[in-house]
Amino acid sequence: MKILRLPIIVVMLSSITVACSKNPKETQQSIGELVLSLNENDKLIEQAGIDSRVLYVVTPKNDTFNIEYGKQGVIYTLYEKQAHVFPLEEKDKLEKQAGKIFNESEALFSEYPDIDASQNIFDKNYYRYDTINGIVGKIVQPKKIGVGMTGLYFPKLKSGYSFSIYANNLDSAANINAMKMFQSIHYK
Repeated sequence: MKILRLPIIVVMLSSITVACSKNPKETQQSIGELVLSLNENDKLIEQAGIDSRVLYVVTPKNDTFNIEYGKQGVIYTLYEKQAHVFPLEEKDKLEKQAGKIFNESEALFSEYPDIDASQNIFDKNYYRYDTINGIVGKIVQPKKIGVGMTGLYFPKLKSGYSFSIYANNLDSAANINAMKMFQSIHYK
């Protein structure tokens, strides 16, 4: 019986070793009152901020996460208002008056402009609130992977400060890794 248990233990230990070697090691980084887990291969770069702490996380795939920590009102809330939505039948008339063809950041046209505007149909991202380790935050994810923002915004921390972290146009694997990184954030 002891002989049978030994190979099982060896197999279990070797599978644990293999599983651990596939996952990169993590490092803990303090940002104000928060702690964030990063992969050991990620680079954390600090910039001089005027009214907040500004950092960047650059991954081995050169995805860049912008991080801001500071007073409420100066931290990016991860939302950009969409362009005004006009009725589709007015497109030619409005472009003729303006003397140019509008791009998507200037004006949008729809057969149902009021409904589409109220439902944020033309936004690139989905927004939702969630609680991460006891902190209420806004999660931002792109409607289409590779086009849009993946981010997290804490409007009010215990200190009264705000925190945001985001990256743009991530592929699906990077988007999943970003969400794992966001889930790691907690108070010191």
